[in-house]
Amino acid sequence: MYLTDRFPATLPLDHPGLLAAARVRPNPLGAGLAAGVVAVRVADLPAAVLGSSGVLVPTGGGPIRDGELVAWCSVVAVAPAVVDGDGGLGAEGWLPDHVRLGVLEEHLGDGTVEQIVAAHEVRPVADGEEQPRRRQRLMSLPLVARLVLALTLLPQASYVEALTQLVGVLPRLPWSQAWQVPGSKVITAWRRRLSVAAMRDLFWRVAGPIVDAADPAALWHGLRVGALDGSQVRVPDTDANRAAFGSSGTSDDSAPFPLVRMMLATARAGRAILAACFDASGVGEQTLTARLVQDHPDLFADPGRIWLVDRNFLGFDLFEAIHQGGQGSHLLMRVKDGIKLHFVTWLPDGSYLAKLYSRHRRRHLLLRVVEYDITLPDGVSELFCLATTLIDHEQYPAAEIADLYKQRWSASETTIGENKSAITDAGPSRGPILRSAEPDLVRQELWAWLAATQLVRRAAHAAAKTTTGVSTDQISFTSMRREAIRSMTQSLVTATTTPEALSAAADQAARRTLSNLVIVNRDRRSPRRQKHSQRFPHTATTKPTTRGPLTVNLSKPPTAATADTS
Repeated sequence: MYLTDRFPATLPLDHPGLLAAARVRPNPLGAGLAAGVVAVRVADLPAAVLGSSGVLVPTGGGPIRDGELVAWCSVVAVAPAVVDGDGGLGAEGWLPDHVRLGVLEEHLGDGTVEQIVAAHEVRPVADGEEQPRRRQRLMSLPLVARLVLALTLLPQASYVEALTQLVGVLPRLPWSQAWQVPGSKVITAWRRRLSVAAMRDLFWRVAGPIVDAADPAALWHGLRVGALDGSQVRVPDTDANRAAFGSSGTSDDSAPFPLVRMMLATARAGRAILAACFDASGVGEQTLTARLVQDHPDLFADPGRIWLVDRNFLGFDLFEAIHQGGQGSHLLMRVKDGIKLHFVTWLPDGSYLAKLYSRHRRRHLLLRVVEYDITLPDGVSELFCLATTLIDHEQYPAAEIADLYKQRWSASETTIGENKSAITDAGPSRGPILRSAEPDLVRQELWAWLAATQLVRRAAHAAAKTTTGVSTDQISFTSMRREAIRSMTQSLVTATTTPEALSAAADQAARRTLSNLVIVNRDRRSPRRQKHSQRFPHTATTKPTTRGPLTVNLSKPPTAATADTS
C-alpha cells in the first residue's frame, strides 16, 4: 500500500497565500492510518469477493510498476477484523460509535458529545439489575445529538436523508453488528430521549469568542465590539407549538405559524455567538435582554467591551444594568422616536451630553449623544441619533462613533441572517423555519442550530488562519457549511481518524472556501422588505438596492446653545 502526499486542493500547493507551517491538531481520536489515499495494485485484489461481505482483500505485494492498474482507496475507518466460519471478512464494532461531524468535529473537541450526552442520559433499569441496561440498537444518543446538529445545516433533507448523509460511507463496511438507516418514527423517538439540557450544554460548550481577543481586528480603541439583537423564527403549526410559543402580528393568535423569539449576544470579530436565550413570541426583546444580562454577569460586567444595540432597546434600566456606573461594559445605542434625552451641554466635536432619567425621574445617567444623517447616491437621507456611555469626546471622536455603529449590521444582522440561511425551507413553509412539531424538540433543535452555526464559524476562522491577508469575514458561511456537509457524506472524519488525516480534511475544506471568498465592506443599502426569495419565477425576486459611497453628515452645535435645566 502507498500513501499519497496530499488530498487534491482547489488552490495549488505553491499558492503564495497558503502557509507551509503545520497547524496544531487535537489528540488522536483512535488508531488509524496517516492522511492520504491508499494505492492497491488491481492484480493484488482477488477475482471474487471474499464470502458474503463484499470485501476485496489484497493478496500480493511488492512495488508498483509504471503503467500498472491501481485501485485508489480512501481510509474510512480502522477496526479489528472478524472472520466468520465461511471465510467472510467483517469489521468488529458498532457503526454509531464511528460517526463524526466531519471537519466540525475538531471544533467540538474529542469526546465532547459523548461526555455531555452521558451526563444527561437516563436509562431504564430492569428488575434485578444493578446498573442501567446498555443495548446496541440502530441508534445511540451521541449519534442522535450529532444528527440534530446536522439537521440544522441540511434544511431540505428529511430525517432519513440527513442521517444517511451524516453516516456517509460507513454503512458500506461489513460491521459485525448489522446496521441500517432507521425510519423517521424511530429517529423521532430517539430525539425524545435526547434531553433539551444536553443540547443546551453542548451549545454553551462551543459558544464564546472565535477570534483571539488580542487580535487588532477584534478591537476598536482597545474595546472588544459586540452586539445585542433579537429575532423570531417560525416553527410548525401544531397545537402543542402554538400553545407553548404563540404567534405575533395578530391579537387573536391567528398568524400562520407559531414563533420563537430569541436574543443573541454576538461578537463583531468572527460573528461569534457569545450568549443566547429564547422564549415564546409574546416575551419581548427587552425582557430577554435583561435575562441575558442577569444570567451572564461576567460577559456584561467587562469594561473592555462595548455593545452595539438597535433603537428598540434604549432605556435607563438596561444602561444601568450593563454599564454599572462605569464599572461594566460600554454601550452604543440608537435612540428611537419618543425617547426624551435632557440636554446638558455641547461638546467641541458636535456631540452633546444629555441626561437619561429613570422611570420615576429619581435617578439619571449622563450619556453622550451623537447625531448625524446619511446621504445616499439617490438622495435619500436618514437621521441617526446615538446615545453612548463613551463620554470622552477626545478619545472617542463623534465621527469614529458614527463609523463604529455601522458594525452592528455585520455583528448581529448578518449573523442572524447567516443562521437563518441554514434553516431556510427546513419545515412546512418557505423561508427560515424549524422542523420540530413538539415544544421540547423545538427547544432541542434551536440549541443545536445555534451550536452548529457557531461550529461553522469556528471552521471558517480556522480556514482564514491558514492563509495570509484574508479575514474571517471573507470566508463564505454558505461555502463552509457545504464543505462541512461534504466532509460528513464522504466520511472524511470518523472515530479512528488520525490528526494527520483530520488536518488534511480541514486543509481541503479551507482551500475550497478560500477559492470562493466574499466581498466585504460594500456600500449598499436595501430596505428590509423582502425576507427571502420567492419560489415562483413570475414573482418579484429582487428589491431595490442603492449602491455607492455614503456621506455621513455630523450635526454641529448651534452658535448659541443653552442647557436644558428642566
